[in-house]
Amino acid sequence: MQAIEPQRLPAAMPGHVLVLAPAHGDAERFQRCLGDAGMGHQICPDAAALCAALEQPAGALVVAEESLQGPAGDCIRQHMATQPAWSALPLIILAAHTAGVSLSGLAGTEPYGHVTFLQRPVRLATLVGTLRLALEDRRRQYRVRDLLAERGAAIRLRDELLAVLGHELRNPLAAILLCADMLDTVPADTERARSCRGVIGTSAQQMQRLLDDLSDMSRIHRRKLTLARELVDLRQVLRDAVNQVAEALASRRQHLALHLDGPPVLLRADPTRLRQVFANLLIHANRCPDAGGRIQVRLDTGDGLAQVSVRDDGAGLSPAALTRIFEPLYQADIGSPAQLGIGLTLARSLVEMHAGTITAHSAGPGLGSEFVVTLPLDSAIA
Repeated sequence: MQAIEPQRLPAAMPGHVLVLAPAHGDAERFQRCLGDAGMGHQICPDAAALCAALEQPAGALVVAEESLQGPAGDCIRQHMATQPAWSALPLIILAAHTAGVSLSGLAGTEPYGHVTFLQRPVRLATLVGTLRLALEDRRRQYRVRDLLAERGAAIRLRDELLAVLGHELRNPLAAILLCADMLDTVPADTERARSCRGVIGTSAQQMQRLLDDLSDMSRIHRRKLTLARELVDLRQVLRDAVNQVAEALASRRQHLALHLDGPPVLLRADPTRLRQVFANLLIHANRCPDAGGRIQVRLDTGDGLAQVSVRDDGAGLSPAALTRIFEPLYQADIGSPAQLGIGLTLARSLVEMHAGTITAHSAGPGLGSEFVVTLPLDSAIA
């Protein structure tokens, strides 16, 4: 399962004005006018230059009415027809003074979309004011584009999450149902019954961790999760996190080495949330090595900081995976059963809420991985 990549969008709304000005005198007047108004612009001397310029996003387009009868009109109509639904490039048409603007003329502009007529000769203030309004309208269009892209990404993420969640809940639920049926057929004091009760307990804990992580991620996104800070010993937090996942480690016969010697390491932190961080890192490490692998947890201090390293000797991470490992739903190919893919995302959010950092390191596939959490020591104690 791969994380959803955000839609690629231009960095900013294009703010320049395209002008089709075949006559040299017109080109000079527009150049001077728009330059004095501080507007970015591009003067196109012919239809071919205009067609080439329209291949890039523009803020507005100015063209003489008579130019629409030739190749320039064909190019503009084709461009407008291929625009996305949110886009309506403002087109300012300079109408001939003798022709005026008739209702039939307005009807003929429908293929051009967002059209404004200015009758020649055009006053400078009128032209500049019209272009500013057009550019502001174009900015609103790009804001709509960004909102639509965010909404689309959120919908895709929701659908992806629901699909993976259904898969993840199905596995422990199937184990619980199977063992529940088996308990109806075997005596309660047999080894098989005791094994089934253990499977039910482990599967229920797995489901609880999954649902807790989902709930916490939702609360973080809605800015509803707060920290209950107190003075805690980070060594004890790490021991408690190990106890939380001891059954999962034992089920895969992982060898865990704790390097927690030394005096208390005191932080002003929420112990429940820090246990959640390190439990998720240990669960990830438990998935990475083959059964019987080795996991090391090391705690060091210095310069007012505590640094916790969780290292495994398993499948490792590629350079591409290292850049995305903390993204929601991202799952590197580590050759183990699929997981929901939010544990590391949640861990990063909780660490950052504690004014800390979390980083991932790996020498490459097959060479193990290491996650390093850095947290500030309590300044009153350090």
